[in-house]
This record gives sequence, C-alpha cells and structure tokens, in this order.
Amino acid sequence: WLYVTGKGHDSADAKVKLPAIVVTALREYLGARGNVNQDTALFASISHRNFGQSLSTGTISTIVKKLFRQNGMDSARITCHSSSATIYAS
Repeated sequence: WLYVTGKGHDSADAKVKLPAIVVTALREYLGARGNVNQDTALFASISHRNFGQSLSTGTISTIVKKLFRQNGMDSARITCHSSSATIYAS
C-alpha cells in the first residue's frame, strides 16, 4: 500500500494499492539504493544543487515526459498524471 498525503484544503489522505509490478520495481530500486536514513526521500535528487533532497514535481514531470517521448508517445495531452487509458488512446 502507498499512503498519499493530500495537500490543500479539499484534499484528503488516501491509501492506494500498488500493482505487483510496481512493488517489484520499488523493491529492486530500494535494494540497489542501499541503506539510507529512514528520513531520506524515496526518490532523491543527484544534482549538485539539490543533492539528497526530494525530487520536485517539475523534475518528476520532466523525467516522465522524457520516458514517454522515448517510447513514441509525444503528446501535450500526456502528462505524469495521465491514466493508461489516456496514454493508449493518444
């Protein structure tokens, strides 16, 4: 399960069940990342300016968009918030 903390006055916290393929990928990532302090961000920056800090939403969006493009999905309608139905319909 992934616990998502809502932000803003109208957002609530949510509990989301992750698909097995995502759990497997996260476990592999955590194994490769090695031992770190429990307070360390799950996905931390490796840039010189923000090393070790949480990735920003903008950085995550840029990474996701780049991966979409590399896989032949280049549309302004596709974002890191797109559902798989939106992606496959494009």
